[in-house]
Amino acid sequence: ELTYLVLRELRLLAETTELTMGRPIETATITVPSGWSDERQTDTKRAAIAAGIANVDLIREPYAALLSIGPDKFINPDRDRNLVVVDFGG
Repeated sequence: ELTYLVLRELRLLAETTELTMGRPIETATITVPSGWSDERQTDTKRAAIAAGIANVDLIREPYAALLSIGPDKFINPDRDRNLVVVDFGG
């Protein structure tokens, strides 16, 4: 229920943003803790849909951290590299 309430408020914010931008927001991406079970992820997705967010993608937080940094900064097609993302939680 708490997730639903938070997501409902985000949906209201998104509606204001849509009016400002003059176009709809078509997809929402929600980060979830890496330790969450499939059931908790499904519950989160259901709460988002109940809150009016129709197209929802869930990604785990470590992957979101990588995306925020920009993997292109670490990837060089001329050279193989390994990249480690550590999730300390909290």
